[in-house]
Amino acid sequence: MSSPAPNRSSISWGAFGLFYVVILVVTAVLDQVNGVLTLAHLWPQLVLITTGVLIFALVGWRAPRFTPAMGVLLTFTVGILTIVPGVLLSLGQRSDFWAGYFLVAGGMAGGSSLGLLFIWLSARIRNRHRSPSESQGE
Repeated sequence: MSSPAPNRSSISWGAFGLFYVVILVVTAVLDQVNGVLTLAHLWPQLVLITTGVLIFALVGWRAPRFTPAMGVLLTFTVGILTIVPGVLLSLGQRSDFWAGYFLVAGGMAGGSSLGLLFIWLSARIRNRHRSPSESQGE
């Protein structure tokens, strides 16, 4: 007798966990190669990466039917503000880099967030103004 196949949800969460572990390992390896692997240096990286991954997990749990367009915008916004800086810290400390990075990243994430808000609001308005005959056809 064969065991039942795992459902898509468990496979998806498994892949999500694997992503988290891989990004932490890659970050630690980059820290080691660049000679900055200390707990004081690794702690902010862990906080940034974990924050980004937790946001993805919460959205996946609370809104499992996110549209692809919304998912791309959310991924870009969260990634550019949390995960990317966490990994970039592995490349060493350059004080002039971070001010410029967060200025550019903040603008990019702001635009992406506005796009996400626009898509979400337009879907709500479209659903609110549907006629009853259109709703019954779905």
